[in-house]
Amino acid sequence: MPGQIQIVVPDKSGGVLDYASCLVDSLPSASLIRVGKESCQQWEVPQGTNVYLQMSGYGYSKRGAPLWLLGEVSKRRSRMLRLGVFFHELYAKGKPWQSSFWVSPLQKWVVSRLASDADFWLTNREASAEWLRERAHTKGAVLPVFSNVGEIAEQVPDRETEDVVFFGGSVVRESTYARIKDSELEKIAATGGTIHDVGPPVSLMTADRLQRLGVRIHGPLPASEVSAIMASVTFGVLA
Repeated sequence: MPGQIQIVVPDKSGGVLDYASCLVDSLPSASLIRVGKESCQQWEVPQGTNVYLQMSGYGYSKRGAPLWLLGEVSKRRSRMLRLGVFFHELYAKGKPWQSSFWVSPLQKWVVSRLASDADFWLTNREASAEWLRERAHTKGAVLPVFSNVGEIAEQVPDRETEDVVFFGGSVVRESTYARIKDSELEKIAATGGTIHDVGPPVSLMTADRLQRLGVRIHGPLPASEVSAIMASVTFGVLA
């Protein structure tokens, strides 16, 4: 994509923003544009700009179906040289008593419209690509995402310790800890392994529990330090 490139992300913090920031750092001609429902009027697209939209429905809208985004993209479409969309997620599923069940059809419609209006699309899962191919007549491909905290240069030899890392946002880690018994964490510590907790603060109740169990609570860390911890541990745990 020659010329000026705008990489558009939701106006929120999180993994998608981190991912887009890494892209911008590697592309000298790219700029990062954070767009939200309230701030979209300030989004300027000079004539002949390539726009690469990072689509995360729940990043742009509380219910994951940002109808307003379709309108804002349409307003600026004639000034774009090319429009590409990376789909980090497509739509949610849920039970009839959950809101995700009822908004899922609207989420699907927004995604299919964006894919159809784009010159090309990318996604990180083959299953998502198959769904998009059935609904959009534009070119697309699967491109796994790289690590936001960096990739190790070479294969790390087998670790001798039983160190474990819990890494991610507060909600993800809270959900993970809720599924793990104290005795399981104590067993890890008893084998001489260090348990690392890396990320934004969790609830006070969970933090007290982790401190009592001897977990090393690091808080948010620079990418280089997260990468170093991950390169040293044996296991990473997610709910």
